[in-house]
Parts: sequence; structure tokens; C-alpha cells
Amino acid sequence: ETEEGEYADHLQHLTNFRLDAGLPIWTYEVEGVTIEKRVVLPHRQNTTYINYSVVSGGPLKLQLRPAVNMRPHEAPVNTPVEPYTFTVRGHNYELKSAKDIPPLRVQLIGNAGAVTVDPHEIHNVMYDVERGRGYIWRGDLWSPGYWTVKIDAAHDATIVASTESWQAMAALNPKQAWDAE
Repeated sequence: ETEEGEYADHLQHLTNFRLDAGLPIWTYEVEGVTIEKRVVLPHRQNTTYINYSVVSGGPLKLQLRPAVNMRPHEAPVNTPVEPYTFTVRGHNYELKSAKDIPPLRVQLIGNAGAVTVDPHEIHNVMYDVERGRGYIWRGDLWSPGYWTVKIDAAHDATIVASTESWQAMAALNPKQAWDAE
């Protein structure tokens, strides 16, 4: 949650959270549509698969806006956000920092997916874990824009984000990644 209340709206739609073999699943109800969000991080990869599927109702158009502050692992969350280079090559997207940090590579796998470049800063994001540990717990994030994708009972959507090579990212499709874990 931020000072402006941005990006907290999804919590009002959250109806359930559960683990399936230790893997998280969030269930949301939005305007009569039930959506599941699943996250998997494949073993021995710096890759995340975030899958959205319609359980009932639909179709639905999702807008997904990533927000980042690329910083060294031990750096505080209030490390100033710097300008990033955002590159689009087909359906492959890359976010690169001027720092010596690996680029973040992103793919959208889904039906009628598109990206809209709309840079946006998000201020005063609260980090509860850091706050509980007595660390600096507020910081800013930056977003290059948002992805739009249509989902229904027959068509899921998955965001794959990684610092691995494009080839390593393509090694598993979303279902294979989930099944492997």
C-alpha cells in the first residue's frame, strides 16, 4: 500500500489464499468473475511465473503493471529510483539499469496481449517485513507501463520475469514450471 492508496485495491477482491503442495494460490472475485493467481519460482533459476486463470465467469481483460526499484540485495528500500532503459522486441521486454545489475526480462504469454508504455512512479511504498525488523521501510518504485491481456476459462495469462537469458526463460512453459515444482 502507498500513501496515495494506489495498488491496494486488489485486496478488496481477495477471497481466499491457499497452498497447493507448498505453492501459493490467491483467489479473487471481481464483478462476478473468479480468478486464480498462481506464483512459481522454478528451482535453480532466477525466474518467476505469475499465472492468472478464470475459474468461473469471464471473459476478463487484465491490466498488469510491474513496479521495480533495481538495487543491490543489501541496499535499503529507499534507494533512489533511477532512470531505466525499457526495450521491446516482439513480445520480449527488457528493463535495464545503469548500475551493474542484470537486466530484468519479461514475457507475457496470453491471448491478445499488448504492452502500453506509460512510465509511472509509485511513492512511499511500505515494506512491512523491513518495518518489523526495524529497517528503513518506505521506498519508491518505477513502472515502465502495463500489459493488457484477455483471459477466460480456456485462456490463461502468464507473466514470466527473469534475470536469466531468454533461452533459459523459454526452457519451460508455465504449466511445465508449475508441474516441475
